[in-house]
Amino acid sequence: MRHRRSIAAFIVVIQSFLFLAHFFLYKTWTFGQSGSYPSEHLWLAVVLGVLSISFVVASVLAFSHTNAPLRALYRAAAVWMGLLSFLFIAAVFAWILFAASALTGAHMNFHAVVQVLFAAGVIVGSFGLFNASWTRITRIRVRLENLPDAWRGRTAALVSDVHLGHVRNGNFLRRLIAKILREEPDLIFIAGDLFDGTAIDAARAAAPLSMLTAPHGVYFVAGNHEQFGDDSKYLNAVAATGVRVLHNERVNVDGLQVVGVPYRNATSSGDLACYPRMLLE
Repeated sequence: MRHRRSIAAFIVVIQSFLFLAHFFLYKTWTFGQSGSYPSEHLWLAVVLGVLSISFVVASVLAFSHTNAPLRALYRAAAVWMGLLSFLFIAAVFAWILFAASALTGAHMNFHAVVQVLFAAGVIVGSFGLFNASWTRITRIRVRLENLPDAWRGRTAALVSDVHLGHVRNGNFLRRLIAKILREEPDLIFIAGDLFDGTAIDAARAAAPLSMLTAPHGVYFVAGNHEQFGDDSKYLNAVAATGVRVLHNERVNVDGLQVVGVPYRNATSSGDLACYPRMLLE
């Protein structure tokens, strides 16, 4: 019961912030035009009101249901949340410019400035959406003390936060795997949050992992999104693909010790880390 109350309180707080953010956008757009375009303002209020609850509603439903309409709603709500952050920043800048113009006595067409800043926010937000779907490889040289001679010059691939669910799916994972395999790594780590925690067919979503191979193995450790509740369906889905799931254990890989600590244990007092991770020794 206490857990449910905590979740309900969290939802109320988040929804309140979202409502206030949308109300702020509405007041910014309509400021100084209260006597003009009343029907336009009404429609804007209705649209922003619906958008203000869309993400919370979609998220609550997505944790227990999955179907095509819900996935479409969740994606649309997630895209809007991304754009909202940039529009909110644009609105803040508009009011800063308005205050500056008032203090200096300069004339300012507030609505014109808002239009320009909102347009810039949409453009930047759209680029952010494109950037989020564009996978890139970052190459880092890691120096480890007492590294076994056999591992000098070898390559490890690290993948995390794929968040398979109502937004990203198997097609995204397959593209990611193809890019990893072209690098021909000696070892592959999947360091948590492979799933986003929503109600999906975990086995079907994880199936492309069966194509992921490396000479010295592929290892997975659970992140917080796998452990919102019972993580067995996610861990079983990953294990079924042939990927080694590490749960508070250490394995010796050709002289290299790999330690896997899942999120739930990593955040406990006295454990190794404050985040799920794989440690090399």
